[in-house]
Amino acid sequence: MRPKGEAMFAILQFLRDRRIDHTTSGARSRPGWVQVNCPFCGGGSRGYDLGIKIDDARCACWRCRGKHISEVVRALTKCGPEELRSILSQYGGGRGRPVKLEREEESPIKAVHRKKQCKLPAGTSEMMERHFNYLDARGYDPELLEEVYGLKGTGRLGDYAHRIILPITFEGRVVSFQGRDITGRAELRYKACAMVDETVHHKHVLYGWDLAKKKSCVIVEGAADAWRLGPDSLATFGTGFTAQQATLLTGRFARVFLAFDPEPQAQKVAEELAWVLSNAGVETVVVELDGTDPGDMAQKEADALMKEMGLKGWNR
Repeated sequence: MRPKGEAMFAILQFLRDRRIDHTTSGARSRPGWVQVNCPFCGGGSRGYDLGIKIDDARCACWRCRGKHISEVVRALTKCGPEELRSILSQYGGGRGRPVKLEREEESPIKAVHRKKQCKLPAGTSEMMERHFNYLDARGYDPELLEEVYGLKGTGRLGDYAHRIILPITFEGRVVSFQGRDITGRAELRYKACAMVDETVHHKHVLYGWDLAKKKSCVIVEGAADAWRLGPDSLATFGTGFTAQQATLLTGRFARVFLAFDPEPQAQKVAEELAWVLSNAGVETVVVELDGTDPGDMAQKEADALMKEMGLKGWNR
């Protein structure tokens, strides 16, 4: 509960009034949080990385960790001390006193260990014809992906309707999942498991972890990229990476290739991850892709890339 006399910062009203780009949906979002582009990440984040909790204004970035609301307001508005005090007073309940909030030292993606195994969403079953057709139309081998990655499917009802379900396994158990839309009409292409239902937060592990058996691997952004390259490719579930993911990589691999999407922001993150890993003694190579995401490659091209990196992937 909020301590008596402490004012709540009206973050949504502040963002609307100041016309600051924000969202409460998308891959980064979680219930009760609003996301903005982080003003603290080098060069400015464009991935809605900074989350602000609506009910108490705790702030945490997926990449650069916790911030105080006053720091965030000042960075977003580029205001001076006097204007900052005025803003905090205006949106802090109108009582003329500053907002008193504890600094959020932990990211909202910190690991939770509530259960031994995460349950897949209601309505999940074996993939049906429409799921196979979706994968086949995109040049994947549906039967192979079903066998290797344990893909499932949903029907027409429920919160995860019309999706391929991707169990996320870590050290032999399902810790989370994602649902990939197959209609092309959903607002979210990938819908993550609710944080409260995860055994371990999906951004604290990497997709395909249990399939990587060598001392080398390639890191990609999304699950579909990993499907294209095959085993020994690991996905970070989006452009950003976490300290937990970096720690896993440095603890297992001697050499890591980074094959992020060709967009400038993705390449910037790839360089940041390469710096983190190399400073921990891991040999890193940033792969320059020829204008296409790994998931959009022709299978022969993807197989050739894996062979060039000395990784097996789908190569027999």
